[in-house]
Amino acid sequence: MFRPVYREEGNITELLFLQEGRLVNAYDRRSLTSVRQALARSYALDLSAQARDMKKKLQRRSLMPICLPDGRVFVPLKMRRPRITRDSTYGYIDIAFIKTVQEKEETAKLLLTTGEVIPLCTSAAAALNAINQGKLMAKRSTSIAENEQQIILSALSLLVDKLYRIESLLKS
Repeated sequence: MFRPVYREEGNITELLFLQEGRLVNAYDRRSLTSVRQALARSYALDLSAQARDMKKKLQRRSLMPICLPDGRVFVPLKMRRPRITRDSTYGYIDIAFIKTVQEKEETAKLLLTTGEVIPLCTSAAAALNAINQGKLMAKRSTSIAENEQQIILSALSLLVDKLYRIESLLKS
């Protein structure tokens, strides 16, 4: 998970990750946008193209989840109120670590599988909508990967069959 936070150093990004079964946090002086772009670069992803494709498939204009090739999907959730114009307000959470969303008065709290609670600056309905979009995209990317794998296996089977035929022709 990564989200924008205000600290003494200014507007930075908080990174939360699992280490030995515990949720650990670290801080990155880069903006959330820079951290998101660095994550995409490490997977050779074009986030603009991915978002454009997802918006067509989901017929939505809102902020889109980030789908990584390793199967992880990060959903955008509003995590703070901006202090000045153009401040990032959305953070990204891996859907695999989301247990549930609870509504507290007019805002929501995100309960993680690790037991931590993350306050959100949005309604539970909006948070659940974003999470469901992420789950839908995860399901679609998994089925596409499985389909591609099946096509590759079929092609390999055909290739092996042809190689056996060529070998038998060469022996005779």
